[in-house]
Amino acid sequence: MSAELEAEWDALAEQVGTHFGARPTYALSWHRCTGKGRLAVATVHRKVGGRKLLVALLGMHTRIRGGLPVKRLLGHGLGTVGEALAVDDAALDALVDGLRRRGAILQLTHLETDSPLVAALRRSGRWKVEVALDDHCPVVDLPEGVTSRSLRSGSTLRRSASTRRKLERAGTPMTIEKVTTAQQLEYFWPDIVRTAAASADAERASGTEPRQDLCATPWGEFTYAFLHQEATRGRLLVWGALFGGVWGAHMVTLRSGSRAELWLTRYSPLAASSRPGHQLIESICDTHDEVGITEFDFLIGRNPYKTDWQTREYSVVTVVAAPRTIGVALYWLRGADAVFSALRVLRARFSGTRHPRASPSTSASHPTPS
Repeated sequence: MSAELEAEWDALAEQVGTHFGARPTYALSWHRCTGKGRLAVATVHRKVGGRKLLVALLGMHTRIRGGLPVKRLLGHGLGTVGEALAVDDAALDALVDGLRRRGAILQLTHLETDSPLVAALRRSGRWKVEVALDDHCPVVDLPEGVTSRSLRSGSTLRRSASTRRKLERAGTPMTIEKVTTAQQLEYFWPDIVRTAAASADAERASGTEPRQDLCATPWGEFTYAFLHQEATRGRLLVWGALFGGVWGAHMVTLRSGSRAELWLTRYSPLAASSRPGHQLIESICDTHDEVGITEFDFLIGRNPYKTDWQTREYSVVTVVAAPRTIGVALYWLRGADAVFSALRVLRARFSGTRHPRASPSTSASHPTPS
């Protein structure tokens, strides 16, 4: 991909994007570092005042699934929300029509339920489209002036304060560090990697298959490259909890305007009793005005520490689509997915580890055809 198109992509994402997963810093870092699939970036340009401007883009890669070339989002499956970028409906319609004319088979995960891309596919009338619920994304709305006291009970906040006082008495006071620059990321990156590894080790020791550690091999190079680029553009915001000056927990968020999306969160087992997730969220809610955040998006998945704080949520879906002229491909693809799912179950059964309960995104779901 040319440097010129990459710069145009970044500018378009900055103009109309709402999720970091649609930015080239994420998508191309993933592709360059993992080398998975063949790059397949769909674009629409429009002549404006004698200039050719990028007005729509969907970043994808091609994978072979059941013998079929299937287009998936770049960075597929790493807990992000995807979207197409378009300045208006006409640009998005042109993007969808171009994909149809090329016979593209799409399998796109974690699009918002009311995604403009899904609407454009259906509006065309020339696609066979199946939509299946993946998961839910809790959100904390943080208008100016809102603090943790607006969101949680006094007794809950007193318990958090009591924990912090105990840490002070023990000589390990908790402090919150905000990491926003490339230099700060370079400095704290070893601490972030160490904390994630300690968390994964604790999960293994309990007999549970550890969550995907995107700071470790084979993902670490991609994650660092992506976060470093975001830091240079002023969009990185990492919240770290230090205990007695030692990094023990973090929430890695990326900004899109005044929205912060939570991508990575880990804590050292030594910090577990301090409920670091709640402590970090409380700090975020109390200081969001300082950093210009009005919306904190937890991204994929419900769990207690998220739902305790959320003010609303939205759902995400997987969209599988093919031009109606080759709509039968969806039935073939569904069968291939069933085979791959069965193989994953068998691998889990014989791996000797206890896997966490399946989330909605990995459990069976029923597609809604149109």
